[in-house]
Amino acid sequence: MMSLAAIATLICGGQVGSGSSPPTWAHPVREIMQTHCVSCHHTNGPAPFSLVRYEDVAPRAAFVAEVTSQHIMPPWLPRPGEVELRDHRGLSPHELAALQAWAA
Repeated sequence: MMSLAAIATLICGGQVGSGSSPPTWAHPVREIMQTHCVSCHHTNGPAPFSLVRYEDVAPRAAFVAEVTSQHIMPPWLPRPGEVELRDHRGLSPHELAALQAWAA
């Protein structure tokens, strides 16, 4: 089975983040969480746990990488490539790779 880091490297052609530096919470993971996750994953939100702070996300990094790579989260249908929708909320391949690399 291929590692999360190897998958991220393949998706991004060896590049994750902006440049050659590895992704960090400061950039781009926090922005990805803010854009795609915290509308539901916040204190007293409809999701079962918060993903607002580093302390919320870091212990769940592998889980976040897994459910996003399987397109389970964010829960937005249809699957990529099926139908083009305006204001699509899904993660881009670059965002997915950054989460994979950060989790690894």
